[in-house]
Amino acid sequence: MKLSYNWLKEYIDFKVKPSTLANILTNHVVEIDSFKDLSQGLKNVVVGEIKKIKPHPQSKKLKLVWVLTKLPQEKSLKELKIVCGADNIAPGQKVPLALPGAVIFNQEIKKRSILGIVSEGMLCAEDELGIGDDHSGIFILPSQAKPGESIINLLGLKDTIFEIENSSLAHRPDLYNHLGFVREIKAFLKESKLKKDIPSVEKDVLAGQPQDLRIRKINQSLKKKKFQDLDIQIQAKDLCFLYLGVKIDGVKIEPSPLWLRNRLRNLGFRPINNIVDITNYVLLKTGQPLHAFDWEKVKGGKIIIRRAKDKERILLLNEQTYQLDNHDLVIADAKRAIALAGIMGGEKSGVSSTTKTILVESAIFSPICIRRTSQKLGLRTEASLRFEKGLPLNFAGDGLIQAIEMIEELAKGKVSSLIVKRLGKTQKPSLKSIKLNPDRINVFLNVNIPKNQVVKILTSLGFKVEQKQKALIVRPPIFRKDIKLEEDLIEEVGRIYGFNRIKPQPINGSFEVPEFNKELYLEDSLKDLLKGIGFYETPGYVFSTKQKALKVQALELSNPLNSNQRYLRVEIVKSLERNIEKNKKHFKRFRIFEIGKVFLKDSEGIFEKKRLGGIIVGEDNLFFKAKGIVESILDACWVDKNKIQFKDFFEAKPKAWVNKTLFGSQAVIFVDKEVLGILGEYKDEENKYGYFELDISVLLKVQNKRKQYQPISRYEPVKRDLAFLIDKSISCQEIERTVEQINPLIKQVEIFDVFAHPRFGDKRNIAFHIIYQAKDRTLRAEEIDNIQRKIINILEVKFKAKLRDF
Repeated sequence: MKLSYNWLKEYIDFKVKPSTLANILTNHVVEIDSFKDLSQGLKNVVVGEIKKIKPHPQSKKLKLVWVLTKLPQEKSLKELKIVCGADNIAPGQKVPLALPGAVIFNQEIKKRSILGIVSEGMLCAEDELGIGDDHSGIFILPSQAKPGESIINLLGLKDTIFEIENSSLAHRPDLYNHLGFVREIKAFLKESKLKKDIPSVEKDVLAGQPQDLRIRKINQSLKKKKFQDLDIQIQAKDLCFLYLGVKIDGVKIEPSPLWLRNRLRNLGFRPINNIVDITNYVLLKTGQPLHAFDWEKVKGGKIIIRRAKDKERILLLNEQTYQLDNHDLVIADAKRAIALAGIMGGEKSGVSSTTKTILVESAIFSPICIRRTSQKLGLRTEASLRFEKGLPLNFAGDGLIQAIEMIEELAKGKVSSLIVKRLGKTQKPSLKSIKLNPDRINVFLNVNIPKNQVVKILTSLGFKVEQKQKALIVRPPIFRKDIKLEEDLIEEVGRIYGFNRIKPQPINGSFEVPEFNKELYLEDSLKDLLKGIGFYETPGYVFSTKQKALKVQALELSNPLNSNQRYLRVEIVKSLERNIEKNKKHFKRFRIFEIGKVFLKDSEGIFEKKRLGGIIVGEDNLFFKAKGIVESILDACWVDKNKIQFKDFFEAKPKAWVNKTLFGSQAVIFVDKEVLGILGEYKDEENKYGYFELDISVLLKVQNKRKQYQPISRYEPVKRDLAFLIDKSISCQEIERTVEQINPLIKQVEIFDVFAHPRFGDKRNIAFHIIYQAKDRTLRAEEIDNIQRKIINILEVKFKAKLRDF
């Protein structure tokens, strides 16, 4: 959100400079991201009138432009020759001319030769003046501008604009406007005085609903002219809490006065016409979004606030068509939807140059509904930004009345109906009184603030305060929906008093060592291990697009962030897969991993699991690389090798795991007959990678908690190699276990080669190292030979293996 220093000063008299005000606001109210003096660098930018244009003799794209203006400290007008490449200029136009000495984009403008012709300045686009983002052409000034006039004065640029961090306003919808900040400044700058009255927030409560006294007074005068109600109906009462509408005849659509256009432009709004500009002006002033319909385009003279029909389509003012569903709220006439409530108006009912009668809408919509629709359609507007925070009910009446006054003044319109008020679902204002103990303020903040000062602070913020014995009974104003607890009031007192005035004190109390978190320790250990073998961690979103042919059910979100994130993911590997293309642009080979949650559904309900997933790209033997990494993880967790088993995925059929591999190989990892995860190699036309995905909860269960250490043997190990032709159906793991159990002198069996060839038929060659070692002696060749012969005999009998003689 942007805030104008000059606009604030129109309402309240304060003497602090913009830089000081920025610090004060940051310390007391919200975070100011930055502030900018709009006039900076524009001292030598003046109005110029284009007299003639000729092509540049040395360029087809450039033009020579003769511009009439007045140089600083000179009385007479003078024509300057400017080289310019813009296509939107013509003789007679008034344009901004940067003379030598002006600073545009941090570059000082100087006289310089361009293809042999000296240019005595530069014609400026909107973005070069710092008043917008448009760079499509030169910014054309109003025809009444005078040559030589300062652009700072003409466009009202002698102002400072504050950029507010929106997240710091999340709980303060009453501050999405200038009047809200006027109230705040009045509270902490005690010497400041109001120059203009802020619109009253006085309300009475009838049947639990606030009634705006001014609207009732206006309607009483209108009834004397025999004006009638408009036909306005709220059908979706749970989504529209309050709707105000009034018809205004005889409006004259034309450009807004220059002062209004300047103010909007300086705050990031593009001027359109007087009616639209007035609604935007009121939005920035009061915080209430408004919308104006061309009444002649409203079919049947009827306004209906209803839910959208399933697959109903609407063309909006941004010239985009959107498909809606019954979770969305629309403003409709007798035949069709004419606006997307709280977000944007429809193209077919918008105000145009021929409009004579308008309906002005001011409403309060459900913040949940507006946010859901805005996120789903990817359509975020200034109106939706405010509605989704939950606007106070009194804003609607304040905004509408100010709009009526401005339309009557600037568009010559006349009210031609009663101000119609329709109520939706009862939304009682939070007027509950809160008991505040002044002593607790001093305990919480560690300061000594007198009770009378506490009362002054709260009263200055619009709270009603009554003293009852030692306590204060405080009732928040209707626009402070965020105040619900005594602690909220203490925070209000503290921020106005000044948190920077509170002296820091050491914390008194004992610290307890937190309980050992086994899961967190395991995750940290896994991260260290994977990073040590070349992996990079890439945390991802838990949202995903639903995949085809899933073996598990993906959960659909009721309020997705966008159409591509409608489901909760059921596997980590698919999230990692989305990072492959990004990384392939920079690296030929890489390894990435993530530890995160997946969300599953079965007959017992919905549950979430934490998993570790990893991907290997650009390497050979991807399946075995993935298998080796899984074995390294299990080894680091001291999982007994004899309990680990790898099975073909389609044979094992694990229910809670997604079948990744359409093209490639895949295995299920079992530990103690429990599924730990999957690993495999995936390949299609675009990608080829090895992957693994493990269940953290299962890994926690199967890891050995105690490490057992043994002294290293002082005697040299002996390594022998064997190679066999063995049936393909027999797993390498089964061979390893069989050999390891033959004799206690066998310390390790390590398969180093697996080779298949058509001439072997259904068999494959498997070669492995066998490492022998004794704790008490050096092994003799004869006893190793005896064990070797025993290994050969057992494998020949058990697996029908055939020893290969090299």
